[in-house]
Amino acid sequence: PFFAVLMLKDLGFGYMAFTMVTLAATISAIVSIRRWGRHADRVGNMKVAFSTSMLVALIPMFWLVNQNPVYLFFVQLFSGFAWAGFNLSASNFVFDASSPGKRARCIAYFNFFSGIAMSLGALAGGWLAMNLPAGFLASSAMNLILISAVLRLIMSWLLPFNLKEVREVDP
Repeated sequence: PFFAVLMLKDLGFGYMAFTMVTLAATISAIVSIRRWGRHADRVGNMKVAFSTSMLVALIPMFWLVNQNPVYLFFVQLFSGFAWAGFNLSASNFVFDASSPGKRARCIAYFNFFSGIAMSLGALAGGWLAMNLPAGFLASSAMNLILISAVLRLIMSWLLPFNLKEVREVDP
């Protein structure tokens, strides 16, 4: 949720630039999701989730490199591509790992705990945004983005050790 505030408040984007940068991720996700689905069907959801979790972890780092709207448009194209693969493979894993009779319950749990985690992350980030000194980078928002990237990288390395593919896939 902090990228919108960063673009509008800290970087001073106009609404057109903000809209174009924001829409880039959505358009990229829509265009790439079918490709991710075919790939996940062939190699497995966990391989896609692992590789895309590393890509997702890199996205905040790209925001630290340059804040030009044209550059960020392409970063968001990459972001939509990576998030489409991750979200699709995570959701499909729940379908694969649950029996048909328990599938609705498992999906509900998945969505519930994902929502709780996103809310807690946003609350923690909001608290940090108000209390984090400018320090290392130019602003507290940029420091928050760096913290986000580090935490995402840690989680992307922990993910494959906790989950295993539940169906037969190509090696």
